[in-house]
Amino acid sequence: MRSRFTAFAVGDVAHLWRTLHPQHVDRQRERVVVERELGRVCRTTRFMGLTITASTPPDAAGVATVTITVRAFVDGRPAGFAETSRFEMAEGGWRYRDGDVGP
Repeated sequence: MRSRFTAFAVGDVAHLWRTLHPQHVDRQRERVVVERELGRVCRTTRFMGLTITASTPPDAAGVATVTITVRAFVDGRPAGFAETSRFEMAEGGWRYRDGDVGP
């Protein structure tokens, strides 16, 4: 999770693509389109901080969770959020499967 936050903060869209689970909805789309969209998010959002508030080890299906709070700003306005992210091993490492975003 920390590596994905850092990738958003520095605009490393290749890392963001690589760390998506093969079954993530964005991996079903054309890579260049997804990377362009991710790049736009990276350029317009100022990522200021990440706090990991909870985590769970992999369950019987091999899915682990990480709950985070992100401090971010878009056009000088707060745009932070909380998310419980699901990660699953694939392609030799932990990959972002999906997440539930809260306020």
